[in-house]
Amino acid sequence: MVAQFVLDKPREIKYGEIRQLAGLMKRSTEAIKSMIEDAKETLASHAPDYVQIHKDATQQALADKDYSTAARAAEWALENITHQGVSVIEAKDTRPQAPKVMVGINIGGLTMPQQIEAESIEADAE
Repeated sequence: MVAQFVLDKPREIKYGEIRQLAGLMKRSTEAIKSMIEDAKETLASHAPDYVQIHKDATQQALADKDYSTAARAAEWALENITHQGVSVIEAKDTRPQAPKVMVGINIGGLTMPQQIEAESIEADAE
């Protein structure tokens, strides 16, 4: 359970989160901190294998001429693989910059305009 928690939290785990996990697991915060460190070490020891698997899959996509998959894989690696907290490039922010609010109003007693389908008319080329 702790290993999955560590996998789901690629950034620093805050003390409040450790306390909550300790409460859920009925363990001391020190025991949870130790479990987290062990899980991080285990995951880190497997990192070269995962990097190799990712690299092999990307190269296979290139060999299969699946350039879209290869490009997405390369982009993911550039944005997400870090060394000592530094990544090759910064991930692009895909969150909306501002909330969008759509408001519609119906006024009683008025009929809504009907939507009609348009026909495409092609001119004869002479």
